[in-house]
Amino acid sequence: TRMLTESDRRFYQLNLGKKDEDCDEPDGWEFCGHCGTCKDVVRDNKGQHTRVYPNILTGSNQFRGQCNSSHVKKMALGYKFRTDMLLLRVSLNPDEIPPEEINSEGSVLMAAAQSLSEAIIRSITENQFLNIDSSEIDGHTRLLLNQGPKQDKSYLDFYLFDDTPGGSGHAGRVSSVIQEVLTHCEQILDCSADCERSCHRCLRTYQNRFIQGSLDRHWANSLLTYINTGKMG
Repeated sequence: TRMLTESDRRFYQLNLGKKDEDCDEPDGWEFCGHCGTCKDVVRDNKGQHTRVYPNILTGSNQFRGQCNSSHVKKMALGYKFRTDMLLLRVSLNPDEIPPEEINSEGSVLMAAAQSLSEAIIRSITENQFLNIDSSEIDGHTRLLLNQGPKQDKSYLDFYLFDDTPGGSGHAGRVSSVIQEVLTHCEQILDCSADCERSCHRCLRTYQNRFIQGSLDRHWANSLLTYINTGKMG
């Protein structure tokens, strides 16, 4: 496992839209080129659609009622910002993790990674030395395939970043106690409530309410064991 910290790093947050049913890849969002309504939100494939914004009754931008335009633009949504970052890169050994798990974005591996990421964030916020609030730090995961000179390496990245614009040094402070943070993750994943997969005593928070169905403390614990020992738990 490799660790990297960077200050004032440029981040891009992207929402690539829903997946195309034919290729299982993000296909962007469809917007009306006239009024700006997201066609995926109004769920109307015909030309006429209701404008979801308040009516503008006067002025040069006057607009009300229905929009009859059939002109559609496909776009990804995103924004960029600068902040401090901590990156943990885990090399994936196909002898320990089945290749079909490594090569699939929707696999158990990625659900385990998301679950462990939530445990790491909770461990950070519960660390009295760091004194970081849950609103001050965030994290995500990504799977990197076909890496290295021979394109035969795969990596799992955990990246943590300050939610404060420009960064506030939290990521760098976390790096100094990262082993302590990972050790406390074991206690979190052990769950004092002995839940089946996840609960508010271990992984669930208000911030991750939309992904709670995929959180699993047992999968996360197996992945943490692999990070610590090189063997799946």
